[in-house]
Amino acid sequence: MNFDRFAYGLPDSQEKPAALVGKCEKCRAEIFLGDEVVVLEDELFCDTRCLMQRIGAEEKSAGMED
Repeated sequence: MNFDRFAYGLPDSQEKPAALVGKCEKCRAEIFLGDEVVVLEDELFCDTRCLMQRIGAEEKSAGMED
């Protein structure tokens, strides 16, 4: 029996792969359990940029349009 409190550390979270939940609807990046995502209806997006590209939105500075 080993009484050293550091003999057995915490379980390594990297040993078990995270569960794949889906893929981004725009760039097809893998989305894993616990990842922060943007949801539009039933579609998952890895970030707001992918969502904006999917719906055709553009980011501009107000009053600086040509």
